[in-house]
Amino acid sequence: LAANNHAYVHGGYFPWRRELLSAGIELYEARADAAISRVTGAPAHLTMHTKGAVIDRAEVLVSSMNLDPRSIELNTEIGLFIDSPELGAQFAEAVTSDLPDFAYAVALDPEGRIIWREGTGPEATLHRSEPGAGIFARLTALLTALLPVKSQL
Repeated sequence: LAANNHAYVHGGYFPWRRELLSAGIELYEARADAAISRVTGAPAHLTMHTKGAVIDRAEVLVSSMNLDPRSIELNTEIGLFIDSPELGAQFAEAVTSDLPDFAYAVALDPEGRIIWREGTGPEATLHRSEPGAGIFARLTALLTALLPVKSQL
């Protein structure tokens, strides 16, 4: 949520986390505090904007289009779906090699509660609520999740 510059859009996403994780999907969320500009070396606020996915390390989606009903119906942007195990493996390796530095690993704990893991190994920090998100952003996302506005997100 802290890396999302539109808390109301997050309200359309977060109710699906548990179902995604229960289906065996590996889920990572950008850490807003983790970015360092690769050009200047200066700290930068990281926001979630990439539209890319790797499915089973064999298929790749790269898109300029937001993956939501409103964008699908109204935008003229496009997405490229590539069926290539070689490219899928390369893309997955490129992304996952830096994930611990830039993203939380989202998982379910043994009681089925959502947790965010920051880092790896014994030094990893576990968060039990949206890391770095303020109360206003949390309330905005929650209110949006309760309203019948999914088609507008």
